[in-house]
Amino acid sequence: MKNLYVDCNSRTVQVSRIGIGLDVSAAGVVTNIPIPQFIRVKAVGGEARIKQNGDAGDGVLLSEGETEYFFLERQLELVSGQINVCLLYTSPSPRDA
Repeated sequence: MKNLYVDCNSRTVQVSRIGIGLDVSAAGVVTNIPIPQFIRVKAVGGEARIKQNGDAGDGVLLSEGETEYFFLERQLELVSGQINVCLLYTSPSPRDA
């Protein structure tokens, strides 16, 4: 298991399993990720920009090959580029709250 730092609550979460990757290349809202959810996002094939649906601003810029971890409270939106998303199954699950 891997501990991830979650800054919204200043605590760590144990990741017990990583789900199958989802490749996303079309800009727009990614609707097939259950919410709330911890995810791992990697930019593939160049830079990518992502944000949570409804957030103001430009979002988060990921350099090619960069991997980041996020807690989604709303649907993920791919603004530009291509990404690979893996769902991170945690103990306890945020859906158990």
